[in-house]
Amino acid sequence: MTSSKLAKPGTDRLLADYLKARLRNMSQEETSPITLNGEIARYIREKGIWERVSKTELFEIMDDYPKGWAKAPKGVYIKQTLRGYESAINFLLVQAAKTQLDDTSAQNGRTLGIGFADGFLNLQNPDSPYLEAHKPTNYLTYTIPIPCPDLNSLALPNDSWLAKAFEMVWKNDKDKQEKADLLGEFVGASLIGKAPVFQTLVLMYGSTGKNGKSTIIQAIEKLFGHALTAVDPSQWEDQYYRASLAGALLNTCTELPDIQVATADSFKKIVTGEVISARQPYGRVFYFNPNAGHLFATNKFPATADQDDGFWRRWVILTFNRVIPKEEYTSKLELQQRITDDLPNLAKWAIAGAQRIIKRNEYIAPPSSKETLNEWKINTDQVAQFVKCATIKPGGRGRKAATHNSLFTNYKEWCMFTGHKQLSGQNFFLRLSRLGITDPKTLCVLPRNQWAMAAHKQFDEGKEALTDEDEGMDADDISNYQERHDRAKESVG
Repeated sequence: MTSSKLAKPGTDRLLADYLKARLRNMSQEETSPITLNGEIARYIREKGIWERVSKTELFEIMDDYPKGWAKAPKGVYIKQTLRGYESAINFLLVQAAKTQLDDTSAQNGRTLGIGFADGFLNLQNPDSPYLEAHKPTNYLTYTIPIPCPDLNSLALPNDSWLAKAFEMVWKNDKDKQEKADLLGEFVGASLIGKAPVFQTLVLMYGSTGKNGKSTIIQAIEKLFGHALTAVDPSQWEDQYYRASLAGALLNTCTELPDIQVATADSFKKIVTGEVISARQPYGRVFYFNPNAGHLFATNKFPATADQDDGFWRRWVILTFNRVIPKEEYTSKLELQQRITDDLPNLAKWAIAGAQRIIKRNEYIAPPSSKETLNEWKINTDQVAQFVKCATIKPGGRGRKAATHNSLFTNYKEWCMFTGHKQLSGQNFFLRLSRLGITDPKTLCVLPRNQWAMAAHKQFDEGKEALTDEDEGMDADDISNYQERHDRAKESVG
């Protein structure tokens, strides 16, 4: 950079106009720059995508500012300094923000479709897809690096690696086809940038390892290239982590950490694609609408204190019940090669999924998903555990219907016995209503010695009686909890 005399007003405008003209020329489409994740982006015709321009490159362009390019007002000198360059970039950002690629209006205005190396697959009419030339108004930031597959044959071949992988992991499952179809629809929705429309996260769950979850995720990740990120829900409160979601089409995590997910507000906004704030290190805050689909895997359900219906209805769980025998293992190197070779079939599967979800406009969860989701809800809800462990339906000898007072009194005793942090009466009955229990007379509380044994069983299996609402218990709390259980165990024989 060179220095010059003190500039008068107009320097930033001149440099910004020069930047804009150079970027238009470099796009080969005479397309003006736009903003992407709070940064300048230009169109790359040979790739068919919009790409962010680094600040270093913008500085280099302004270093080349020719004195004869534009006639400056008399007495105005171009201030080719760091501060002058920053001012010009900010001026151009204001202009370019008129078209912001990562906001709702730009995304809603784009044609539904998937970018490939040889063109844009138009899925606006899912029954009549066709390949067309790339153009700036498709607003793509990523294309799958292979030619578009044959649209006349989108069925997944039985001898393909992906079909064999599904058979391997879901071999004995009655709903294996429903699982494969839903996953294909989710991947298709993510590729067209519409995953938030369906407000659904996919969680791959298997209580043991070696069941193929990470293998399937690795294969799916191959379709997304640099449009992939990895930010688990426990990090969604952090603006720096959220910045990684900007511009991404898929967010994955092959093993969720054993800590609580984000608060209800952040969780909802990110899953549904509402405006959120983020920032890059040393950068300023920017705002965007996240477009990524979220695909996670776990051997243990993540912790949550959120028992609202809005939280639970956003999850679809795909169960992985089969432990893969050692003789069916594939080396990591061979696995990567097989996935790469099968990329055209992965693309076919995703296109077919995108067609189905565009037409139906909703996911259909496999039967096993609903059962497993209910299991997760019970494991994280102390009131659901109390109902399951300490109550039955009234009627018959000795089965007296409960009242509001007797039910809450027994709940408090159950909390003291099991070590749960007691909810207030208002929250207790609110939880019951969310479980579909609005009248205490539909329940009968079991005698203490009966529900105590059930609570002991949970504790002996690994303190599972403690839910996520009991987070924060220290070593002394756990020790006291253990002693109380041991004494109570003796009292009930």
